[in-house]
Amino acid sequence: MTNERPIDYPKTPYLDKTLKIKEQSQAIGEFMEWCNEKGWHLGEFKPDSYYMHPIREVNIQKILADLFGIDYDAMNKEQDEILRYAREH
Repeated sequence: MTNERPIDYPKTPYLDKTLKIKEQSQAIGEFMEWCNEKGWHLGEFKPDSYYMHPIREVNIQKILADLFGIDYDAMNKEQDEILRYAREH
């Protein structure tokens, strides 16, 4: 069995990178979800405040992509290209 893709298959450098860091990313993502379930949230300091402000809307996938140097929007574009390819073939 070969892992070679057809010549006209979309290029997916960002999705390929996600496969390489899958286990590590999965573990961190599960930890972040566990923290959210416990009521522990990410926060940020605002320039005009001495207090931590919770970040309510957290996109774990986006944070993980940033952590591992993956362009989140480009990765999603690659997923769309694969779906389009699958529909056409």
